[in-house]
Amino acid sequence: KKTPRTKSSLFRRMLLFIGAASLIPLAGVITVASFQSYRTVSDETTRYAMEQGRSSAALIKADLQLHLGAVRSLAAAFESYRKVPPQKRREFFSEEIRATLERYPSALAVWTQWAPGAIGDDPSAYRGTDLAAPNSGFGAVWYRKNGELRTMDLEDSDYDAIYYTAVKERGRETIVD
Repeated sequence: KKTPRTKSSLFRRMLLFIGAASLIPLAGVITVASFQSYRTVSDETTRYAMEQGRSSAALIKADLQLHLGAVRSLAAAFESYRKVPPQKRREFFSEEIRATLERYPSALAVWTQWAPGAIGDDPSAYRGTDLAAPNSGFGAVWYRKNGELRTMDLEDSDYDAIYYTAVKERGRETIVD
């Protein structure tokens, strides 16, 4: 004979069995869905990051090409420096540097450095001016500060910096950090 206690015990066992039988597939579905969601999110994130990287790289490349174009034009103008009288070369180069900075408002600075004797003029005539480097070389530096164009003097250490030495050693256009 079944008592109420036996019925409730049987009912509990059946409920436990049915619950366990339902929870195991549910846990499996949740696990599979979680892994698939993680993979989908990971793939989408990677794809988005790659798209953003390509987009940023294209913008940087365009900006570099714009500024390299300006530098290449300036270099072409400087190649004919021998046509400028020696006593006017430093002023000519400095003015070209300033004009280039004016034409490119996104540029922060433009400069040129020439080794001692390379410009072909008398460096003693420029001692104490912003057109003479301490080592008797020539350098013109123009930069933008608060929207205003300013000039500054080069130091001897500027002739040891990679942006000067790398170009001098390689003898060609060079991009450095």
